[in-house]
Amino acid sequence: MGFKAGLFLQVILLISTIYQTTSALNIVVIATVTSRSHYMFGNSMTSLLLERGHKVFELTSLPSAKPHPNRTSFVIENALEPFDLVPSEISQQSNTEAIMFIADFSVGLCKKIFNSKAARDLLAFARDSKRPQIDVVVHDYIFTQCLGPFASEFDAPLVAMTAYGNTIEMDETMGGPVFPGFIPHDIVVHPFDKPLGWLKRLENLYVYLLSFYARYFKTYPEMDAQSREFFGGNSPTIEEVNKKIVVGLVNSHPAVQGARPQLPAVVQIGGFHVRPIQPLPAGKMKDFLDSAKDGFILMSFGSVVPVSRMEPWRRQALLRAFKRLSPLRIIMKWEVPWSEAENGPLPDNVFLSPWIPQKDVQGKCYIGH
Repeated sequence: MGFKAGLFLQVILLISTIYQTTSALNIVVIATVTSRSHYMFGNSMTSLLLERGHKVFELTSLPSAKPHPNRTSFVIENALEPFDLVPSEISQQSNTEAIMFIADFSVGLCKKIFNSKAARDLLAFARDSKRPQIDVVVHDYIFTQCLGPFASEFDAPLVAMTAYGNTIEMDETMGGPVFPGFIPHDIVVHPFDKPLGWLKRLENLYVYLLSFYARYFKTYPEMDAQSREFFGGNSPTIEEVNKKIVVGLVNSHPAVQGARPQLPAVVQIGGFHVRPIQPLPAGKMKDFLDSAKDGFILMSFGSVVPVSRMEPWRRQALLRAFKRLSPLRIIMKWEVPWSEAENGPLPDNVFLSPWIPQKDVQGKCYIGH
C-alpha cells in the first residue's frame, strides 16, 4: 500500500470507528479558506473520500474540475479574489502586528463566507427535512471556526482539519497542553532558533499570551456574533463547538516539524494530498522549460502573496539579478499582465505565469515563502 493510501486509510478508519460501520457515509466537507493552496488540500480530502465510495456535500471556494455523481458542491462566488497583501509589509510585521492581522483576516473571511449564496444554500440544505442523514462534518477549521455550528445543524460529529501544520491553535482547540517554554509559536513572522534561549522563551511566552488574548477576546467573540446572526440566536459558540470535535487532522509530520507532545485525537496526515509528478501540458511554459539547457529557478510566493504588488524598486532589483543569471532560466509566478512602462522590458530568460504547478516543475532552486 502506498504512503498516501496508507495515511488516508488510517483517517477513514478513525472516522468509521465513530459509527462502528464500514458502509459508505454521507459527509459534509467545509473547505473555505480562500486561497488556491488551501483549496487543493480540501479538494484532495474530498476526492479521496469519493474514491472510497462516500457521498460528499461540500462548501468550497472553487468548483471541481472533475464532476462526480456523489459530489454536491456549494461554491462560494468570487472566493479567490486577490488578497490585499503587500509582500514587503508582511515581511516587516512585528509579532504583535502578525497576530492581530490573523485575527482581522479570520473575522473578515467569515463575513465574506456568511454573505455568500453558497453558505445560505448549505444552511437551507441542512434544515431541509428531506435531506439524507449526514454522518460526519469534516471542516478546514483554522481561520473559519465560525462555520463550526454547521455540525450542529447537521446533527453530526465534527472532524477538524487544517492545511497548516501542527499548530498551537489546533492543540488548544483539541484540549491539549501548550508549552511556550520549548515549542515556538507557529504564526510568528520571524522564526525562532532551536533550542530557545531564555530571551526567545520570554518572547515566545509573550506571543502565546497575545495570541490567546486575540483569539478569546477578539476573534472568537466577533465570530460568535456573526454566527448568531447567520445561524440564529441559539447557535453554539466556538468554545462549545471545540468541545465536540472528535478528531483533529493536521497537515504535518515530525520529520519537518520536530518532536512535540501529541494528543491521541490529533492525527498527522502530512503528505496525504501529495500526488505523483505529472508531465506539463503542451504550451509556452513547457516549451520554455524544455529548452532550459542550463536549468532553471522557480520563484513563487504562493497564492496569497502577490509578487506583482512588490514596490517597483524591489521588482526591478529582482529582474536585474535574474538577467545576470542568464543563460539560467527563471520561471516566476506573476498575477497580472506585464507592463513595460512600469517594470521595464522582461529579460529573455524570465517566464511569467499567474499559476505554476509547483509539484510538476522541478528546478535547480526554489525561492518561496
